[in-house]
Amino acid sequence: MVVSIVDTVVALLAGLAIFPIVFANGLEPGAGPGLIFQTLLVAFSQMPLGGLLVALYVGWFMSRQALANELSLSDGQFRVWYSVLKYVTPLAVLAVFVYNLL
Repeated sequence: MVVSIVDTVVALLAGLAIFPIVFANGLEPGAGPGLIFQTLLVAFSQMPLGGLLVALYVGWFMSRQALANELSLSDGQFRVWYSVLKYVTPLAVLAVFVYNLL
């Protein structure tokens, strides 16, 4: 019972966070499950250093086990993907950041 109440409260809070972004940027509210990805793209693109924050979170702060469970890739594919995400992506984001400063 407690889990269902907490789940409902979290879903309502997520809606309170997502729908102002949807309406402010002219996105389609009935877009379905893909709406969260469209909304987060808009939100992080408007944040200063938003891409860097996403790369840092996914690449460095999420545990390896959480990523493996989420993606369900073979072990070899996951190792390649994880290496690219952990080392190459932050360097690419840093390069774009430095380029934009110049």
